[in-house]
Amino acid sequence: MATVKIVEVGAGNVTDELADDAYVVFRSSNATGDALATAPLVKPNAGVARSYEKWLKVIAKDLVAADKLANFQLYVADGSAPAAGVSLQVGTSANKVNPAGVDSTVATADLFSKTSGAPLVLTVANSTYGLAAANPNNVIAQDGQIGPYIVLQMDLTSQATTGDFATTYGDIPISVKYDVIP
Repeated sequence: MATVKIVEVGAGNVTDELADDAYVVFRSSNATGDALATAPLVKPNAGVARSYEKWLKVIAKDLVAADKLANFQLYVADGSAPAAGVSLQVGTSANKVNPAGVDSTVATADLFSKTSGAPLVLTVANSTYGLAAANPNNVIAQDGQIGPYIVLQMDLTSQATTGDFATTYGDIPISVKYDVIP
């Protein structure tokens, strides 16, 4: 049986697989590695502080010949929106570009409106994904990538509470649901 995960996309390629309890860290820079620690997203005195985009991808691992998956959707738990001063936008893109540190042209929908009852649809309804032997509509490549890139961007305003985001606001679980077709 396939395992479906969300991975963070680095410079053009799927790189870091996020663990089940992993965090996506938003920064004021597109730096990588140790340089990220010096680029925190800081609450502004006025206006908006905007993070660089985070690019994610859904992947399927450990597929077997009979696995056929469909109807991939992304959502957050109802009521998970933080207090005033913090917003998260989401969007999808067929093609990967360098993450923007300005107002995203991809991540334009409110992530917190994407709930289990009204998710962000990632794949065409009833279009199946699997290995060639399963005779799906879409053959999953060796790297397991499914659907478009998922793009997130965080905005902070002066109304945001000062402090570490996870401590101040708590976790914001993002889930992907899908169907297994017999």
